Amino acid sequence: MFGIEDLIGLSIRGYGMSEPDYPREEIFKTVVNADSRKSWICIMPAFVFGRDNLKKEIVSRESSAIIYRLPKDIVTTSPSATRRVLDLVYQDASNEIKNLKQKGSEINLAGISIGGTIAFKLANKFHPKNLVCLTPGADLPISITQSLATKPIYEESIRKGYTFSDFKNQLDDFSPINNLDNLDSSTQISLHLGVWDRMIPYVQGKLLADKLKSTGLKPQVRTRYFFGHTFTILSYRGEKSERT
Repeated sequence: MFGIEDLIGLSIRGYGMSEPDYPREEIFKTVVNADSRKSWICIMPAFVFGRDNLKKEIVSRESSAIIYRLPKDIVTTSPSATRRVLDLVYQDASNEIKNLKQKGSEINLAGISIGGTIAFKLANKFHPKNLVCLTPGADLPISITQSLATKPIYEESIRKGYTFSDFKNQLDDFSPINNLDNLDSSTQISLHLGVWDRMIPYVQGKLLADKLKSTGLKPQVRTRYFFGHTFTILSYRGEKSERT
């Protein structure tokens, strides 16, 4: 509450300068209920991937899911390394969606935390029925400079000779705010924001919601006024608000 859980979680999860928890050339994903006609593509951080109760909230018994786990330290001092991970997951998820569409499956997307960057880019291309994002941000490079988890990494990258322009050039096209031009009312968009979020600051999520509304879209925006990043994610309660 009041973002305290983000400080505790940051310490427990050990964000920092360590290497990713799996090689960057690999993609970690799991498939749930493979034969369902209602499919979810979910992109989430490692600390969420282990929460079986949250996965059950996102994926009902009537749905199948392909769940991607992003590495713990997806943001490193090298913006091109971060871009490489995002590209790998995006391309693999794109291929999965194409295969599901060929089978006549209904496509839905869920992005949690930084996973929202990939989810919005996929949604802008494939027009899912639902796009659910928990604690998203509008601008990925700006979020990296402001986040409690990644600001020290960004500052270290500047000491190594990188510039903000390097981050912007590598990562800007994964910013959700730059992946709205092809979205329309066929996709129900749900954003879940925490006012005390210190990992992806609330102002970034609010900016994204406002931008969506300015384009004529009508996202469902649920704001947790006393929660930070972690509690906002864990408070999600399933598909009840999503289009069926």
